[in-house]
Amino acid sequence: MDQAERALSSLRAALAIDPKEAHCHYLLGYAQNECKRRSEAEAAYREALRLSPEEPVYLRAYAELLVEMRRLPEALEAARKAVSLGPERASNHITLGYVSSAMGDRIQAKACYEQALTLEPNNALAWNNLGCVDLAQGRPLEARQRFRESLRLDPEGTAAKENLKLVDTKQRPANVYKDYAAFERQLVVEVWDLVLFHRNARKQAVAHAARTKPVAAPLSPGQFFRHIFNPQPFEDDPRLHALALIWATEFRTLPILLWRMPQLLVWMGLSVGMLRLGPAGIALALSTHAATYLLGRRPLRRRYEAYRDELGRTHARWQGLQEDWLAGRIDRPQRDAAIDRLLDQFTHTAERLRSQLHSDESEEKNP
Repeated sequence: MDQAERALSSLRAALAIDPKEAHCHYLLGYAQNECKRRSEAEAAYREALRLSPEEPVYLRAYAELLVEMRRLPEALEAARKAVSLGPERASNHITLGYVSSAMGDRIQAKACYEQALTLEPNNALAWNNLGCVDLAQGRPLEARQRFRESLRLDPEGTAAKENLKLVDTKQRPANVYKDYAAFERQLVVEVWDLVLFHRNARKQAVAHAARTKPVAAPLSPGQFFRHIFNPQPFEDDPRLHALALIWATEFRTLPILLWRMPQLLVWMGLSVGMLRLGPAGIALALSTHAATYLLGRRPLRRRYEAYRDELGRTHARWQGLQEDWLAGRIDRPQRDAAIDRLLDQFTHTAERLRSQLHSDESEEKNP
């Protein structure tokens, strides 16, 4: 009820009656933490654990407080002990996942949240946290599904609501349901915005654990420009996918993408200095930079072929939906919903391709 001082007063009175009641010390620590009195909260939690050292609830609270205090190795020890004492409790695995994520081990965090969902499939917090891991690893579409599931289970979940805002799709143009050219443009824009160059996803992204084969997170515009002047290697460069996707649409989508993200041309070799030279400068930049660095690279062609094939399948499905609607086999809302699913499915495919192609190429380089 946001009356923390009254809670503290009541808890102190209870402890005056029975100072050996471990749960009262735990509740006192919780209230102190709510009041941002971390040192006092820590003392209360430690006393609760002294009186009842094998209570996972106290260990979880203590671990989460230690994360806030940036004492991560101690937090990990407490969280692991909670799991060992209560492996059948989903909440213990969630806390271990939270601590692992704070330490940068997203692989372990994901495994913990998945284990929690195995034990308790309707745990909204586990779904939300799993979505955070996906978002941090550059999979915003997967994250969106997790956040939506969390909100389905807990419609009042504040964290999931805020997280969903980072990745939710805005209302799509009406003509994507009637005109394939408009559908194709929207499809490429969503891959561009959500998978390759998503600003919010970039802010949340962190490096994977060293033992993994990571896929680069989406680029921010600032990072994009920094790489012009100080190139750094990417594990799986999203710009390769951007160019491959434009190529796969036979460059029909190039104008809208240049309007949305002109950095692509800059990266391909264009600059203000080159533009001042007119057509000759543009030709020089494109021929010397893009042609030699990109078009001759095998990874670009692989991505182009994958997107070309997927676009062909998507076009056939879109056309089939239009024919079913015109023939009266489905109504307009059914057609529109199915087209929405086609857009989502293609974007999911782009996420999957980034991981799959990079993994294959890593194995080729390091057999």
